[in-house]
Amino acid sequence: MVTSRYSVLVRFVPLFVIVFVGTWPLSVVAALLPHGVPIPTSIASANCQTAIVPQDGDSFPEMQGQATGAELWALLFPLHALPIYVDEEIKIVWRMTDKGPFKLVALLPDGTRVEPIWGPEEHGGSSWQRPGDEWGTGFRFPRAGCWRLIASRDNSVGEIRLLVIINPDNDIF
Repeated sequence: MVTSRYSVLVRFVPLFVIVFVGTWPLSVVAALLPHGVPIPTSIASANCQTAIVPQDGDSFPEMQGQATGAELWALLFPLHALPIYVDEEIKIVWRMTDKGPFKLVALLPDGTRVEPIWGPEEHGGSSWQRPGDEWGTGFRFPRAGCWRLIASRDNSVGEIRLLVIINPDNDIF
């Protein structure tokens, strides 16, 4: 069972407020929130990131996105083991089937939007063997959270999700 560490949940009920403090299973926290209220990112992060495709050896992390009308793949070039840290540049190479221009944006649940800091740059070829055309991009995420990276071409759209956290080695207190 996955639990949130030090979760605090406030639920507004007519005429009074109920506060839950402590370690609660994520499913319980989600069930207690009123319908239509998004789960806070710090609690939702346990289910955020798209699964890494198992690799042999010391390969870079690879993800297969969820897509409609195409196949979507992402190859990550992180500076360290995942997750990615806030304000750190990460290179991501993409492959997507379909035709037309490749468009990409990253979104947080609150609507925060980030465009690539460079790219997409079309690649003529590489040793990475996945279906579709290939592009390289660079991203820098300004806030922690569960980022949706949404890719599209003429007749298709897909996404991967990346967990971005504050660098635990930074002293914030």
